Amino acid sequence: MMMHPVCFNKFPEKLFHGSNKVFVLTTKKIFRYCYPLFQKKLTFSKNTEFIFIPDGEKHKNFEIAQKALSVLFNKKAGRADVLLCLGGGVVTDLGGFCASVYKRGMRLVHVPTTLLAMADAAVGGKNGLNFHYAKNMIGTLYFPEALIIFEDFLKTLPEVEYANGLTEIFKISLTDDARLFDALCKKSYNKNILPLLKKAIALKMKIVTEDPNEKGRRKVLNFGHTFGHALEAIYQERGKQIPHGVAVATGMALECILSFRKGYLNQKTLFFILQNIRKHLKILKKLPEAKEMYAYMLHDKKNKQGKIMCVGLKSVGQSITDIPTEYKDVLNCKDFYHSWISTLK
Repeated sequence: MMMHPVCFNKFPEKLFHGSNKVFVLTTKKIFRYCYPLFQKKLTFSKNTEFIFIPDGEKHKNFEIAQKALSVLFNKKAGRADVLLCLGGGVVTDLGGFCASVYKRGMRLVHVPTTLLAMADAAVGGKNGLNFHYAKNMIGTLYFPEALIIFEDFLKTLPEVEYANGLTEIFKISLTDDARLFDALCKKSYNKNILPLLKKAIALKMKIVTEDPNEKGRRKVLNFGHTFGHALEAIYQERGKQIPHGVAVATGMALECILSFRKGYLNQKTLFFILQNIRKHLKILKKLPEAKEMYAYMLHDKKNKQGKIMCVGLKSVGQSITDIPTEYKDVLNCKDFYHSWISTLK
Protein backbone atom coordinates (compact mmCIF):
# COMPACT_ATOMS: atom_id res chain seq x y z
CA MET A 1 0.00 0.00 0.00
CA MET A 2 1.29 3.46 -0.90
CA MET A 3 1.19 5.87 2.04
CA HIS A 4 1.03 9.61 1.83
CA PRO A 5 4.39 11.43 1.86
CA VAL A 6 5.43 13.37 4.96
CA CYS A 7 7.24 16.60 4.15
CA PHE A 8 8.99 18.89 6.60
CA ASN A 9 9.04 22.68 6.18
CA LYS A 10 8.08 22.65 2.50
CA PHE A 11 5.40 21.57 0.05
CA PRO A 12 6.26 18.75 -2.35
CA GLU A 13 6.58 19.85 -5.95
CA LYS A 14 3.47 19.60 -8.13
CA LEU A 15 1.24 18.94 -5.10
CA PHE A 16 -1.42 21.35 -6.29
CA HIS A 17 -1.11 20.68 -10.01
CA GLY A 18 -4.43 19.82 -11.62
CA SER A 19 -6.56 21.74 -9.12
CA ASN A 20 -8.42 24.97 -9.80
CA LYS A 21 -9.00 25.94 -6.18
CA VAL A 22 -7.52 25.27 -2.76
CA PHE A 23 -10.03 25.29 0.10
CA VAL A 24 -8.32 25.97 3.44
CA LEU A 25 -10.28 24.52 6.36
CA THR A 26 -9.21 26.14 9.61
CA THR A 27 -10.42 28.12 12.65
CA LYS A 28 -10.22 31.85 13.18
CA LYS A 29 -7.79 31.37 16.06
CA ILE A 30 -5.46 29.21 13.98
CA PHE A 31 -5.79 31.63 11.10
CA ARG A 32 -4.68 34.46 13.38
CA TYR A 33 -1.65 32.72 14.88
CA CYS A 34 -0.54 30.21 12.26
CA TYR A 35 -1.66 31.37 8.84
CA PRO A 36 0.94 34.19 8.67
CA LEU A 37 3.67 31.57 9.20
CA PHE A 38 2.02 29.22 6.76
CA GLN A 39 1.52 31.90 4.13
CA LYS A 40 5.26 32.41 3.85
CA LYS A 41 5.62 28.78 2.82
CA LEU A 42 2.96 28.82 0.11
CA THR A 43 4.32 27.62 -3.20
CA PHE A 44 1.12 27.70 -5.22
CA SER A 45 -0.79 30.52 -6.89
CA LYS A 46 -4.33 29.19 -6.84
CA ASN A 47 -7.71 30.62 -6.07
CA THR A 48 -7.92 30.18 -2.32
CA GLU A 49 -11.16 29.89 -0.38
CA PHE A 50 -11.40 29.70 3.41
CA ILE A 51 -13.75 27.53 5.43
CA PHE A 52 -13.83 28.51 9.10
CA ILE A 53 -15.09 26.14 11.77
CA PRO A 54 -15.39 26.76 15.54
CA ASP A 55 -12.58 25.79 17.92
CA GLY A 56 -13.01 22.85 20.26
CA GLU A 57 -13.68 19.13 20.39
CA LYS A 58 -17.39 19.66 21.01
CA HIS A 59 -17.71 21.08 17.49
CA LYS A 60 -16.38 17.93 15.79
CA ASN A 61 -19.86 16.83 14.78
CA PHE A 62 -22.31 16.42 11.89
CA GLU A 63 -23.63 19.96 12.16
CA ILE A 64 -20.22 21.58 11.60
CA ALA A 65 -19.28 19.01 8.95
CA GLN A 66 -22.48 19.82 7.07
CA LYS A 67 -21.66 23.53 7.15
CA ALA A 68 -18.19 22.86 5.74
CA LEU A 69 -19.64 20.62 3.04
CA SER A 70 -22.16 23.33 2.17
CA VAL A 71 -19.31 25.77 1.51
CA LEU A 72 -17.65 23.26 -0.82
CA PHE A 73 -20.96 22.72 -2.63
CA ASN A 74 -21.87 26.41 -2.89
CA LYS A 75 -18.37 27.30 -4.14
CA LYS A 76 -18.66 24.51 -6.73
CA ALA A 77 -15.64 22.59 -5.47
CA GLY A 78 -14.59 19.77 -7.77
CA ARG A 79 -13.02 16.42 -6.96
CA ALA A 80 -9.72 17.67 -8.39
CA ASP A 81 -9.70 20.67 -6.05
CA VAL A 82 -7.80 20.42 -2.77
CA LEU A 83 -9.17 20.61 0.74
CA LEU A 84 -6.21 21.74 2.84
CA CYS A 85 -6.73 21.20 6.57
CA LEU A 86 -4.74 23.74 8.58
CA GLY A 87 -5.11 23.03 12.28
CA GLY A 88 -5.07 20.52 15.08
CA GLY A 89 -6.79 17.17 15.44
CA VAL A 90 -10.33 18.57 15.29
CA VAL A 91 -9.60 20.26 11.96
CA THR A 92 -7.81 17.28 10.40
CA ASP A 93 -10.40 14.77 11.66
CA LEU A 94 -13.40 16.77 10.48
CA GLY A 95 -11.73 17.97 7.29
CA GLY A 96 -10.59 14.48 6.37
CA PHE A 97 -14.14 13.24 6.85
CA CYS A 98 -15.54 15.99 4.62
CA ALA A 99 -12.97 15.34 1.89
CA SER A 100 -13.71 11.62 1.96
CA VAL A 101 -17.47 11.99 1.46
CA TYR A 102 -17.70 15.08 -0.77
CA LYS A 103 -18.40 13.81 -4.30
CA ARG A 104 -17.17 10.43 -2.97
CA GLY A 105 -13.73 11.83 -2.40
CA MET A 106 -11.84 15.04 -3.18
CA ARG A 107 -8.13 15.73 -2.85
CA LEU A 108 -6.90 16.20 0.71
CA VAL A 109 -3.76 17.72 2.26
CA HIS A 110 -3.09 17.99 5.98
CA VAL A 111 -1.00 20.80 7.48
CA PRO A 112 -1.17 20.10 11.24
CA THR A 113 -0.45 22.99 13.57
CA THR A 114 -0.25 21.14 16.92
CA LEU A 115 2.22 18.55 18.12
CA LEU A 116 -0.71 16.19 18.77
CA ALA A 117 -1.90 16.41 15.17
CA MET A 118 1.65 16.12 13.84
CA ALA A 119 2.38 13.01 15.90
CA ASP A 120 -0.96 11.28 15.63
CA ALA A 121 -4.23 12.84 14.50
CA ALA A 122 -3.16 13.84 10.98
CA VAL A 123 -1.16 10.65 10.36
CA GLY A 124 -2.66 7.45 9.07
CA GLY A 125 -5.89 8.34 7.29
CA LYS A 126 -8.37 8.11 10.15
CA ASN A 127 -11.11 10.72 10.04
CA GLY A 128 -13.98 11.07 12.45
CA LEU A 129 -16.84 12.92 14.07
CA ASN A 130 -18.08 12.60 17.63
CA PHE A 131 -21.60 11.27 18.09
CA HIS A 132 -23.68 11.35 21.29
CA TYR A 133 -20.51 12.10 23.31
CA ALA A 134 -18.76 9.03 21.86
CA LYS A 135 -15.35 9.91 20.42
CA ASN A 136 -14.87 9.47 16.67
CA MET A 137 -17.89 7.18 16.44
CA ILE A 138 -18.67 8.21 12.85
CA GLY A 139 -15.76 8.25 10.45
CA THR A 140 -13.88 7.02 7.41
CA LEU A 141 -10.45 5.81 6.39
CA TYR A 142 -9.22 8.24 3.74
CA PHE A 143 -5.60 9.16 3.20
CA PRO A 144 -4.35 12.67 2.38
CA GLU A 145 -2.10 13.18 -0.59
CA ALA A 146 0.49 14.67 1.73
CA LEU A 147 1.18 15.55 5.35
CA ILE A 148 3.12 18.82 5.61
CA ILE A 149 4.83 19.64 8.92
CA PHE A 150 6.16 23.12 9.56
CA GLU A 151 8.44 23.27 12.59
CA ASP A 152 7.60 26.96 13.13
CA PHE A 153 4.11 26.01 14.30
CA LEU A 154 5.56 24.32 17.39
CA LYS A 155 6.72 27.72 18.62
CA THR A 156 3.12 28.94 18.75
CA LEU A 157 1.87 26.20 21.08
CA PRO A 158 0.76 26.80 24.67
CA GLU A 159 2.07 24.31 27.23
CA VAL A 160 -1.14 22.27 27.32
CA GLU A 161 -1.03 21.66 23.56
CA TYR A 162 2.62 20.69 23.69
CA ALA A 163 1.83 18.21 26.48
CA ASN A 164 -1.01 16.74 24.41
CA GLY A 165 1.35 15.88 21.57
CA LEU A 166 4.07 14.62 23.87
CA THR A 167 1.60 12.09 25.26
CA GLU A 168 1.09 10.54 21.82
CA ILE A 169 4.85 10.27 21.28
CA PHE A 170 5.16 8.57 24.68
CA LYS A 171 2.33 6.24 23.64
CA ILE A 172 4.04 4.87 20.55
CA SER A 173 7.36 4.61 22.38
CA LEU A 174 5.72 2.42 25.04
CA THR A 175 4.12 0.14 22.48
CA ASP A 176 6.91 -0.05 19.92
CA ASP A 177 10.27 1.52 20.79
CA ALA A 178 11.99 1.23 24.19
CA ARG A 179 14.88 3.44 23.04
CA LEU A 180 12.49 6.22 22.12
CA PHE A 181 10.86 5.90 25.55
CA ASP A 182 14.28 6.14 27.17
CA ALA A 183 15.10 9.29 25.18
CA LEU A 184 11.79 10.88 26.17
CA CYS A 185 12.28 10.06 29.85
CA LYS A 186 15.81 11.46 29.83
CA LYS A 187 14.62 14.53 27.91
CA SER A 188 17.61 14.04 25.65
CA TYR A 189 15.90 16.12 22.97
CA ASN A 190 16.70 19.33 24.91
CA LYS A 191 13.45 21.04 23.84
CA ASN A 192 14.11 20.10 20.20
CA ILE A 193 11.35 17.56 19.79
CA LEU A 194 11.57 17.37 15.98
CA PRO A 195 13.95 14.34 15.77
CA LEU A 196 11.77 12.33 18.15
CA LEU A 197 8.63 13.52 16.37
CA LYS A 198 10.05 12.23 13.08
CA LYS A 199 10.78 8.89 14.74
CA ALA A 200 7.25 8.65 16.15
CA ILE A 201 5.71 9.47 12.75
CA ALA A 202 7.90 6.87 11.03
CA LEU A 203 6.82 4.24 13.57
CA LYS A 204 3.14 5.03 13.06
CA MET A 205 3.47 5.11 9.27
CA LYS A 206 5.12 1.68 9.32
CA ILE A 207 2.31 0.23 11.43
CA VAL A 208 -0.41 1.81 9.28
CA THR A 209 1.24 0.58 6.08
CA GLU A 210 1.25 -2.97 7.45
CA ASP A 211 -2.36 -2.78 8.62
CA PRO A 212 -4.27 0.17 7.12
CA ASN A 213 -7.73 -1.13 8.08
CA GLU A 214 -6.92 -1.92 11.73
CA LYS A 215 -7.49 -5.66 11.51
CA GLY A 216 -4.44 -6.52 13.60
CA ARG A 217 -1.18 -4.65 14.22
CA ARG A 218 -2.65 -1.15 13.97
CA LYS A 219 -4.74 -1.77 17.09
CA VAL A 220 -1.67 -1.01 19.23
CA LEU A 221 -2.09 2.67 18.32
CA ASN A 222 -5.17 2.68 20.55
CA PHE A 223 -3.09 2.13 23.68
CA GLY A 224 -4.49 4.37 26.42
CA HIS A 225 -7.48 5.38 24.30
CA THR A 226 -10.15 2.90 25.46
CA PHE A 227 -10.05 4.36 28.97
CA GLY A 228 -8.96 7.76 27.65
CA HIS A 229 -11.86 8.28 25.26
CA ALA A 230 -14.29 7.26 27.98
CA LEU A 231 -12.80 9.88 30.29
CA GLU A 232 -13.01 12.56 27.60
CA ALA A 233 -16.64 11.70 26.90
CA ILE A 234 -17.61 11.76 30.58
CA TYR A 235 -16.08 15.17 31.15
CA GLN A 236 -17.47 16.56 27.91
CA GLU A 237 -20.99 15.51 28.89
CA ARG A 238 -20.44 17.24 32.22
CA GLY A 239 -19.44 20.38 30.35
CA LYS A 240 -15.85 20.14 31.61
CA GLN A 241 -13.53 19.48 28.70
CA ILE A 242 -10.22 17.83 29.62
CA PRO A 243 -7.17 17.86 27.33
CA HIS A 244 -6.80 14.82 25.12
CA GLY A 245 -3.27 14.31 26.41
CA VAL A 246 -4.45 14.16 30.03
CA ALA A 247 -7.15 11.63 29.14
CA VAL A 248 -4.77 9.41 27.16
CA ALA A 249 -1.94 9.63 29.70
CA THR A 250 -4.41 8.58 32.41
CA GLY A 251 -5.69 5.87 30.08
CA MET A 252 -2.15 4.57 29.51
CA ALA A 253 -1.62 4.35 33.26
CA LEU A 254 -4.88 2.43 33.65
CA GLU A 255 -4.11 0.07 30.77
CA CYS A 256 -0.67 -0.61 32.25
CA ILE A 257 -2.40 -1.47 35.52
CA LEU A 258 -4.79 -3.71 33.57
CA SER A 259 -1.79 -5.42 31.95
CA PHE A 260 -0.31 -6.06 35.39
CA ARG A 261 -3.60 -7.35 36.80
CA LYS A 262 -3.96 -9.71 33.82
CA GLY A 263 -0.43 -11.07 34.30
CA TYR A 264 1.23 -9.58 31.22
CA LEU A 265 3.35 -6.89 32.91
CA ASN A 266 5.53 -7.41 35.97
CA GLN A 267 5.20 -5.12 38.96
CA LYS A 268 8.66 -3.57 38.70
CA THR A 269 8.09 -2.51 35.09
CA LEU A 270 4.60 -1.29 35.94
CA PHE A 271 5.82 1.14 38.58
CA PHE A 272 8.73 2.23 36.38
CA ILE A 273 6.26 3.18 33.64
CA LEU A 274 3.79 4.79 36.04
CA GLN A 275 6.57 6.85 37.60
CA ASN A 276 7.61 8.21 34.21
CA ILE A 277 4.06 8.87 33.04
CA ARG A 278 3.48 10.90 36.18
CA LYS A 279 6.85 12.68 35.91
CA HIS A 280 6.64 13.72 32.26
CA LEU A 281 2.92 13.89 31.48
CA LYS A 282 -0.22 15.24 33.10
CA ILE A 283 -2.78 12.82 34.53
CA LEU A 284 -6.05 12.97 36.46
CA LYS A 285 -5.84 12.82 40.25
CA LYS A 286 -9.37 11.48 40.63
CA LEU A 287 -11.31 9.19 38.32
CA PRO A 288 -15.06 9.01 37.69
CA GLU A 289 -17.01 6.05 39.05
CA ALA A 290 -16.07 2.71 37.51
CA LYS A 291 -19.64 2.06 36.35
CA GLU A 292 -19.62 5.37 34.47
CA MET A 293 -16.31 4.61 32.74
CA TYR A 294 -17.48 1.10 31.90
CA ALA A 295 -20.73 2.39 30.37
CA TYR A 296 -18.81 4.63 27.98
CA MET A 297 -16.22 1.96 27.21
CA LEU A 298 -19.04 -0.31 26.00
CA HIS A 299 -19.36 2.02 22.98
CA ASP A 300 -15.68 1.77 22.06
CA LYS A 301 -15.01 1.05 18.38
CA LYS A 302 -12.57 -1.79 19.12
CA ASN A 303 -15.10 -3.89 21.02
CA LYS A 304 -15.79 -7.37 19.70
CA GLN A 305 -18.99 -9.33 20.23
CA GLY A 306 -20.08 -6.86 22.89
CA LYS A 307 -16.83 -7.20 24.84
CA ILE A 308 -14.44 -4.36 25.61
CA MET A 309 -10.97 -4.97 24.17
CA CYS A 310 -8.05 -2.97 25.54
CA VAL A 311 -4.43 -2.63 24.46
CA GLY A 312 -1.76 -3.38 27.04
CA LEU A 313 1.95 -3.95 27.53
CA LYS A 314 4.19 -6.92 28.20
CA SER A 315 7.18 -4.61 28.64
CA VAL A 316 8.37 -1.23 27.41
CA GLY A 317 8.24 -1.42 23.63
CA GLN A 318 6.26 -4.67 23.55
CA SER A 319 2.48 -4.42 23.35
CA ILE A 320 -0.49 -6.76 23.36
CA THR A 321 -3.93 -6.21 21.83
CA ASP A 322 -7.44 -7.51 22.45
CA ILE A 323 -7.34 -7.82 26.23
CA PRO A 324 -10.94 -8.65 27.29
CA THR A 325 -12.01 -6.12 29.92
CA GLU A 326 -15.02 -6.56 32.19
CA TYR A 327 -16.61 -4.27 34.75
CA LYS A 328 -14.63 -5.88 37.59
CA ASP A 329 -11.41 -5.08 35.69
CA VAL A 330 -12.38 -1.42 35.34
CA LEU A 331 -13.23 -1.29 39.05
CA ASN A 332 -9.96 -2.97 40.06
CA CYS A 333 -7.91 -0.66 37.81
CA LYS A 334 -9.64 2.40 39.22
CA ASP A 335 -9.01 1.29 42.82
CA PHE A 336 -5.36 0.47 42.07
CA TYR A 337 -4.93 3.85 40.34
CA HIS A 338 -6.35 5.76 43.30
CA SER A 339 -4.21 3.73 45.71
CA TRP A 340 -1.11 4.59 43.64
CA ILE A 341 -2.03 8.27 43.39
CA SER A 342 -2.52 8.45 47.17
CA THR A 343 1.13 7.43 47.73
CA LEU A 344 2.44 10.35 45.65
CA LYS A 345 3.38 13.69 47.09
